[in-house]
Amino acid sequence: MFMALSSNLFQFIGTIIIFTIGEVLIFSMLDILTDELANPKMKSTYFGAMGLSRLGNVIAPSLGGLLLSFYGIENSLSTFCTLSFITILGVPILIFATKMQKHKAT
Repeated sequence: MFMALSSNLFQFIGTIIIFTIGEVLIFSMLDILTDELANPKMKSTYFGAMGLSRLGNVIAPSLGGLLLSFYGIENSLSTFCTLSFITILGVPILIFATKMQKHKAT
């Protein structure tokens, strides 16, 4: 959303820097969390599944290009709102996975 609302080059660059720092922290924490939670005999399976989940890094540029061609460069707010909505759809999945993990632990 901040990228779409950036009105000058410095705001846009600042948004990209903050986003990049956040991505680095999230991926590092995800690796640490997986290492702590995974059964020692299954760690390679967990890390392999994490590698597969990064398939989104390949799909995302194509999806972004499709959204830009659909909405046009003039409607970047629509593009980023759509991407934000898709991201928010993942929240119920994370809540469900957390509940399942807690249920298995007890």
